Amino acid sequence: METINIFFGVVANVIFSFSLLLMFFRKYRKKASRVAVISFFVTLVFAAVSGNVEDNQAFATGATVVEKESLQKKTPAQSKSLKVSKTQAMADRIAELFQEKYNTIVEGILPEGALCREDGFCQFDADGFWMSIYPTGLVEIETSSQHSHADYREVCSAVFSATSEIDLDLASEIMHQAFQVASTAGSFKKDVYRTQVVVRPALSDILGCTFLRY
Repeated sequence: METINIFFGVVANVIFSFSLLLMFFRKYRKKASRVAVISFFVTLVFAAVSGNVEDNQAFATGATVVEKESLQKKTPAQSKSLKVSKTQAMADRIAELFQEKYNTIVEGILPEGALCREDGFCQFDADGFWMSIYPTGLVEIETSSQHSHADYREVCSAVFSATSEIDLDLASEIMHQAFQVASTAGSFKKDVYRTQVVVRPALSDILGCTFLRY
């Protein structure tokens, strides 16, 4: 009985996929080659068969949606390990970018000069700019009256680039706009490239930047 249910499920998905194929062919028959159409059909069928078999096997073994989700939940140890790996990777990317673009060595200010602790907290110095990365993925760059606004904004752009893994020129353009908005509106907060960018007054009312990587 279970095999019959899976078979009919596969047939239904194949029929649906074939209907999509006909719609695709009618719309693009003058432009699409036979090879493209066949490739598209095979992909749809494979996706339909694979997805349906997987779902029906889960149903046949009595696995409910809730049970499947619970199986996917991570243990506290696994979650901690992922956070540590995430912040360590962020710190490494920042260090690599500063070394590559500015020939600046990022130095850890934690015991023994490490960039990060075992719990995922990172803290280091990049040419006089102190930065902290928390296990949540939050990056803070301390403000100081000893640094010019232009230098601080440039550091924010570099950290944003490394944190969100986007091009430095694009990051610089986004941060320029963010600081412009914050200077007139008082603050700036927006989600950009899976990263929450915040610019707001910090120490001595100097505009500071923070980034939260999701």
